[in-house]
Amino acid sequence: MSEQSSFSDSTGSTITPSVYSFYSARSTLSSTTTSSSVTAVSSSSTGSPLVIKAAHNNSIILLRAEEDLTLSEMRHRLREKFLGQEGVTLSEAFSLAYMIPASPGKGRNRSNSLSSASALSDTALMEKIATEADWVRLRSTLDHGAKLTMRVIDSAS
Repeated sequence: MSEQSSFSDSTGSTITPSVYSFYSARSTLSSTTTSSSVTAVSSSSTGSPLVIKAAHNNSIILLRAEEDLTLSEMRHRLREKFLGQEGVTLSEAFSLAYMIPASPGKGRNRSNSLSSASALSDTALMEKIATEADWVRLRSTLDHGAKLTMRVIDSAS
């Protein structure tokens, strides 16, 4: 029996990840220790910037930052960028979720099939980023200079 959970974000989009995919992705993020995360981040802070793509409702912004950016600094910069670029005011209590890249399904790739094209777009895996430890752990899993896709969830806007 396959269990599935679904939830809606502030845009009303329903997200239904498979339990296997969610736990698989979560274990990848959770298995990294904080001490190795701090080491990995501090050793790569002089290279190319971290590129953060953040989406909230119908607004999307791109933020370039140093890889050693703290969660508090990132939240502040996201609030400023959404206000300045999109005219969107985020509350102090907005939530962040990392959009875990979907892995292609098994089986033959059928580029002309509608069902295979919609399979990846129907599910999205997200990891909530609520603490500095969550943020450090996430950054440690990224390749140097990687693009990070985030979802901003704010019930006040």
